[in-house]
Amino acid sequence: MTDIKPKILILTHCFPSDPSDIPGNFLFDLCEDLVSRGARVSVVTQTMSRKPDPEFIKRSGAEMIYFRWRGGGERFSNLKLSSIKNLMNVLSLLYNGRKTFKNQIRSSEYDLVISCWLVPAGIWSFSLLKNEHHAVWALGSDVSVYSKKFFHKQLLKLILSKNGTVFTNSINHQKVIKNVLNSRSELLYTGRQLPPPKTIYKKSEKLMLLFIGRLEKVKGPDILFSALKMSGIKDFELKIIGDGPMMTELSASSKSDGLEEKIFFLGERDSAVISDELTSADYLVISSRSESMPVVFWEAMQTSTPVLSTDVGDIGYYCEKYNVGRVCHADEKSLSELLLFADEFRPMRDSMASNTSKVRDLSSIRKSAEIIYKKAGNFKKERLK
Repeated sequence: MTDIKPKILILTHCFPSDPSDIPGNFLFDLCEDLVSRGARVSVVTQTMSRKPDPEFIKRSGAEMIYFRWRGGGERFSNLKLSSIKNLMNVLSLLYNGRKTFKNQIRSSEYDLVISCWLVPAGIWSFSLLKNEHHAVWALGSDVSVYSKKFFHKQLLKLILSKNGTVFTNSINHQKVIKNVLNSRSELLYTGRQLPPPKTIYKKSEKLMLLFIGRLEKVKGPDILFSALKMSGIKDFELKIIGDGPMMTELSASSKSDGLEEKIFFLGERDSAVISDELTSADYLVISSRSESMPVVFWEAMQTSTPVLSTDVGDIGYYCEKYNVGRVCHADEKSLSELLLFADEFRPMRDSMASNTSKVRDLSSIRKSAEIIYKKAGNFKKERLK
């Protein structure tokens, strides 16, 4: 099908600027794979104050279409509408994103348009008439948060009804989309491909833990800090990969609790470092207050690293079905008990690590790219008839 060369337009407020940029990092691999199959891919996204890496972005193979907005380096998830400044930033993102999308549609004909995240990208591409060539990928707080609020729920239902295809990356979200939002959806995973690790796992007397993610409230790093303190575990090491608005608070907390020699902030790191750190860890800890299906879970499966997690999204389902981790309630007491159990029952790590091979192929971004490519290719064939 490489001679078909379908044209695909991706709309997103999260596209990585460099190899260490975490939000939306799976989209880089998605674009790269689609282009390798013969697709012509364009991406509409906002400029960020974070300096982009031109060589990295070029490797994606996508045509990047940036638009300006008021928010600078702010992440959409952190823009609370309680302040006038944030409200203006959100309106700027919605207005300029929609304007840029309309300009692209007028200037070029695309076989498939994919809005990654229902909000804001689903609003950028919204049309009063249903368009079979439009797809929306419901991810993260799209469903888990907005579907619980009356006005937001009506907006989501309207957006979903106008798209020919609805994707999601979560089994739980599939249920909500069907039962609450009255739409059908296809499961499309978001796990990017990590490079092979350069290190090997070695057992240690310490409990070696790793946290990967944005340091923001929804990801629960503060829950993890409190749980470690409450657990009473003496011999542990926690490495944290990521950055965000809670960095200063967490750093101060580690010092005031006397844990600065046990908790290490590595900042943002590229996929090669993540692969090595996952391989070296006893467990990846996911302490989120809310999730759909975090990419880091699938990354841990690639490096045979079991997971200790709060019971959010689909994590409990996969941990129970394949025995690749343990989950608990999303509070510090429950997580402290789970960490203590993992520390006291070390053989559990080996048995769960051996099961990760059953899971790692489920989330391949290549499979997701194949599905998208075939759909776009079929639309192109119809158009050329």
